[in-house]
Amino acid sequence: MKLVPTLLLLAFLVSVLCIKYNGKSPVPSGRKETALNYRPIVRGRNWAISSRKALASQAGEKIFLKGGNAVDAAIAGLVTLGVVEPAMSGIGGEAFILIYEPNEGKVYSINGGGIAPKAATIEKYKQMGFENMPMDGPLSSVVPGALDSWLVVLDKFGTMSLKEVLAPAIELAEEGFSASEEFVSMIDANIERIGAFESSKTLYLKHGNYNYQVGEIFKNKDLANLYKELVKTEQSALKKGESRHDALKAVRDRFYRGDIAKEIVKFLQEKGGLFTQEDFSYYYALLEKPIHTNYKGCDIYKSPSANQGLTELLILNILENFNLDEAYSARSIHIHAEAVNLAMADREKFIGDLNFVDAPIDGLLSKDYAKERAKLINEERRLEEYLPGNPWEYQGKPYDYYSIEYFNERGVKRIGTIGKSLDWAGNNIKNDIKDSAKQLASDDSIDTMDLTSYVATADKSGLLVSATPSNFYYFGSALVIGPYGFPINDRASYFWLDERHPNSLQPWKRPRNTITPSLALKDGKPYLAYGTPGGDQQCQALSQILANVVDHDMDIQKSIDAPIWSSKSFPLSYAEHKVEEGVMSIDARIAEDVTKSLINRGWKVSISKSFSNNRACIIRIKDGVIEAAVMSKKESQALAW
Repeated sequence: MKLVPTLLLLAFLVSVLCIKYNGKSPVPSGRKETALNYRPIVRGRNWAISSRKALASQAGEKIFLKGGNAVDAAIAGLVTLGVVEPAMSGIGGEAFILIYEPNEGKVYSINGGGIAPKAATIEKYKQMGFENMPMDGPLSSVVPGALDSWLVVLDKFGTMSLKEVLAPAIELAEEGFSASEEFVSMIDANIERIGAFESSKTLYLKHGNYNYQVGEIFKNKDLANLYKELVKTEQSALKKGESRHDALKAVRDRFYRGDIAKEIVKFLQEKGGLFTQEDFSYYYALLEKPIHTNYKGCDIYKSPSANQGLTELLILNILENFNLDEAYSARSIHIHAEAVNLAMADREKFIGDLNFVDAPIDGLLSKDYAKERAKLINEERRLEEYLPGNPWEYQGKPYDYYSIEYFNERGVKRIGTIGKSLDWAGNNIKNDIKDSAKQLASDDSIDTMDLTSYVATADKSGLLVSATPSNFYYFGSALVIGPYGFPINDRASYFWLDERHPNSLQPWKRPRNTITPSLALKDGKPYLAYGTPGGDQQCQALSQILANVVDHDMDIQKSIDAPIWSSKSFPLSYAEHKVEEGVMSIDARIAEDVTKSLINRGWKVSISKSFSNNRACIIRIKDGVIEAAVMSKKESQALAW
């Protein structure tokens, strides 16, 4: 008889734990729910950090407990991510960072995207036999901008020395850390790419032959020694009486202009790369004026140049013309996806490195332009083609692009413009609606690209940081820089070998990056810092997270744990720039009747279980309390005090 009350109690607990959205469960009838153990939101009055790895969040916590601010903690977290999650980011990669500075009441953008070598031209790659940019090896790389971006942020907004913020990462690299399930699986999934390069095999495969086992200790003494050398440079400058700024500049100069740069360039040239010492010397991370829009009372800020961040703002501006009445209804998903496709058409036509491309930024961000784009959306039927608009008609005065090479203290001058003369047609994708609408076989492979990492931090002063680092693909180019123990990125694979495209390959040009942190103010005060991996999916996922918070009043944990979807009707950013016209991949937890309704609207629908592996992280400041959350299922961690 005691069994009945027990069963009733269990049933009650299950009903409480089941996530609901506007009173309706997103779990479809007839499908098994992908189990999630929902985490609680962590809250504090003094500080918070949210990142993709527990050890990175703990590194940030150490800095906070030693008196560092949100920027100091963010840099410690970013550097540590490169040690414990080298597949995703590190000193050989890039970083885009947004910071709200409370004393000025101002948001800053730091562009740590890399540049192509001076010798890298479309003609050169075509002569070598490439139809698209490669994804492995040194021909796929740009000058890594991560370190310079860290130093810019630390110098302008931080309080601690480089020695202090690097200490947790150096300890983990030198003394080792326990290999996690994700660490091992990343090596397993890329073992052939890693095996193609001796330096990579030596670092990531035990005895150069086989993978680590979960729980085994992994050490990277070459990387630890590199960081210790950088610390020596800083400390030596300080002992000579140089300022903190000059000491940090000495660090970046040694990496980009000194002996370290020479070793990196020599190594890359021996592997067939096009880099020269001049390429590294020419490089500087940029301090930029961010772009922004207001979405239903929230001011959303994004990185402006060589970044797809503008695309997220275009999506939000179009969505503002609709009432997204119900989360995960077929109507809401359909409208949102069409907004994505129209924004992506504009991305492909106009957006690139603003030092090379004359883009109509003010016109693209015009609310009147968004209204015209919104009129194209049929709520009952998918569009037959997605064409770019004509934002030049809404441009008005030219966009005031403010950018300085921070440690060079030099404003950036445009190297060239193509702008209106560009004759690339944009994302002109025609869809055969009648024949294409159907449910596709489930294929999680198209949704597992959780490439990239993320850190958000905040402190009681109001300082708020949103930072997205990346190597692009797993372990970047898969080539480890032998003397220093880090893989170099493969971001050059984003370039087009088509001179008509705004993201065409040119010497010293930054490829248009997909890594795009988001930061929001509300009533002029810091409100949200949020980000996610996912390449081209990032703008889609981030706009869904914001809609969950703003339109559907979800708390921050539910907003990132909620089911998501992804449209594919635009060229992917990398390599062959594949298009899957009319395809929408949706989370397996979304109701079956919603799937059928989307098919009736003309979508080719693929059901994906891997969306439950979303890696989003978020921080919200609300009523003086700092909230932090990470997606429930992965090795991410949020901490607060």
